[in-house]
Amino acid sequence: MNRRSFILCILVFICIIGCNRIRKIPEPVLSHFREKKAILKKEILYFPVINSAKLSEDLIQDLDTLFMDGLLKDRRLIVRKEMRYRPTLAKTLLPYYGISIDQDLLKRAKAQGAQIILTAIIPPFQSEIKKKGIWPFRKERQALKIFMVLNMIDVFTGTYIASSVEEETLYLENDKESQMALSDERILKTFKRLTKRHLNALLKTLSEIPWQGRIIKVDDGDIIINGGSLVGHKRGMIFEVYPISDYILSSEGRPIPVLGDKLSEIEIKETRKSNSICIPLRSKAGYDVGQIVRLKRE
Repeated sequence: MNRRSFILCILVFICIIGCNRIRKIPEPVLSHFREKKAILKKEILYFPVINSAKLSEDLIQDLDTLFMDGLLKDRRLIVRKEMRYRPTLAKTLLPYYGISIDQDLLKRAKAQGAQIILTAIIPPFQSEIKKKGIWPFRKERQALKIFMVLNMIDVFTGTYIASSVEEETLYLENDKESQMALSDERILKTFKRLTKRHLNALLKTLSEIPWQGRIIKVDDGDIIINGGSLVGHKRGMIFEVYPISDYILSSEGRPIPVLGDKLSEIEIKETRKSNSICIPLRSKAGYDVGQIVRLKRE
C-alpha cells in the first residue's frame, strides 16, 4: 500500500467514526429537544360563505361543510360555526378603502370568546374570451374566472390578520353555454381545489399566531381570564398582562386599540372549562377587564 492509499484509508476511517458519533447523541440531549412548549388552542368563529356569485344554496352549504371539515381536522383549533348570521358583501366592502370589518361579526365573536374570525367570499364570476389549443388549431373559447377570498380577522383589534385570493379558470363547452348552465358538480370540484389551497395556507398562518386571551373579570384579588381547560390552560401557567395604551382611528373612523408595554404577570390557580382563575404576581399592577393576556415564553 503506497502512502496516498494509506492516508485515504485513514481519512475514510475518521469520517466513519465521526458519523457514528454524530448519530449517537446522548439521551439527555435528545429529551431536551423532544420537550414541546405548551400549545394553547386558538378559538375560531367561522361565518358562512358570502355568496356574491349567486350560486345555489345547496352548493354554498357544501362549501361551508368543506371549510368546517378541513378546520376541524386540526386539533390546535377550536372551531365554532355561526349559522344564524350571514354577513353580506355590502357590509364587508368599502368603495374607497377596499375591505372593511362588519361590526356585527366582531360583536358576535367577542360574545363567544373567539380570538379569530374566518369568513369566505365568492365574488361574481368574470367572463372573458381566451384562445385554447395548439397552433394552428387554436380556437376562441369563453372562459369563466372563479375566485374565492378568505379573510382572517383579529377579534381584539378588529383588523385583518390575512386576506388571500385563490382563482381558477373554467372553459365553457360551447358559445351557447353560460354560467347558469354550469353544473353544481363541476363548480363544486373547482371550489374543492380552491378550498384545499386556502386551508393549507390558513393552517400554516394560524400555527404561527400565539394564543391570546383577555381579562374578563377582576374579583376580590382574583383575576379571571377566558379560555380555561378547553384551550389547554393548566394550573401554574404564567401569563403576561398587557394594557391598552392608546387608540388609533381607522380610515372609517373606528378606534383600533394599541397594546402598551407589559404590565405584570399572573398565574393560574384554578381552571374551569371556559375560563381560569389567576392570582397576580404583583399586587398593585392595575389589572382591569379587557386587558390582553399571553402565555409567558419559557
